Amino acid sequence: MSANTSILLLDDGELEDIEHLLQDLGTDYRRLRGSVIDSAVDAPRQLFICTPRHTDALQAPTRGRQRPRPFVRIVVVDEDSPTLRGKLRRKGFDFLVRRPVHPTALRLLLLRALYRGPERRRDDRMPVGVDVEYGFDDQAFYAVLAELSLKGCRLLGDTRHKPGTKLELQLPESVASGDGLRIEGRVVRVTTGENWDSPDEISIAVAFDNVDAQAERWLNTFMSELDVGGRSESGNEDDSPERRSSSRQVYRELVLTEGNAGNRALMGRDISTGGMRIEPHPCLSMGDSLRIAIYGEANSDPVVVDASVARDDGPRGLGLVFEGLSSNAAEQLEKLVSRLPSVESLNRGEEDGMGSVITEILPRLGEEN
Repeated sequence: MSANTSILLLDDGELEDIEHLLQDLGTDYRRLRGSVIDSAVDAPRQLFICTPRHTDALQAPTRGRQRPRPFVRIVVVDEDSPTLRGKLRRKGFDFLVRRPVHPTALRLLLLRALYRGPERRRDDRMPVGVDVEYGFDDQAFYAVLAELSLKGCRLLGDTRHKPGTKLELQLPESVASGDGLRIEGRVVRVTTGENWDSPDEISIAVAFDNVDAQAERWLNTFMSELDVGGRSESGNEDDSPERRSSSRQVYRELVLTEGNAGNRALMGRDISTGGMRIEPHPCLSMGDSLRIAIYGEANSDPVVVDASVARDDGPRGLGLVFEGLSSNAAEQLEKLVSRLPSVESLNRGEEDGMGSVITEILPRLGEEN
């Protein structure tokens, strides 16, 4: 199989509906089924979708070959267990889809995974490759900063730390101008064997905590410089945190099309009849109002509600408050909360992931669609 495949599906006949969706979206994909799948399948560039039987099918690149840019991993199941979800998290899977799933929610998830506009830079992990120092409890450690995003980073070193360990990362002057930059974070995953040249090297995934305005400004600038191809996509040179924090009052997109629909697809968490938390979104800020559709059961219409951004938790996302919720909508939300989500995020802990919902920002009346 060519390593240039954008999207790869591995299954035994269960992913027919996903293939149809990818065909409707006009994407470049490849699907392998049953006995055609061997143990030497190259990773795709953008998206990997499989069933539980084929989660181990991807091979590591051969010695001396450049590591590919990270891609989104989705597994589709009819039933699952805590053991399976733990295994998927260790393997780096991003989403678990439980059948039955709402077809529009599935379409939105695919659009979200494939959208590569500048608005998704917050999720991009860019290769860096510089020596850094980090520490905790008056202990200093040294590692290579392998990848960096606005949410966290990946370090390569020789010391293993327990998940949950809090640390402080020191970025050197060569990377952060002036006296360097210190960012607080916590260890979320520790693995070995990811580097095919150094199988004993320890990979430490770190999530950033309490990112202040200075650090966010620097991260935005540095990520823009790394992502050279994405710097000119927005057509707006003034994307500073100060500009984005100004009140917009109403979220609008000048043209809502399939091309930027991935920017309107969000993962929601901690949902209740009062509101929910959504992932960070650079087009939303404190005080903005918007209309959203929340997708639950496969055979039910989405719950459509008006909401406003009431809290900004930085890398943890935005807090939405529902406005004018009808009794019928409240009842639908209560039912949704009591059930397992059809789409579960695997990027955080078990408790956080179980409250996941697929959400879409809807156009206001009078806006183009």
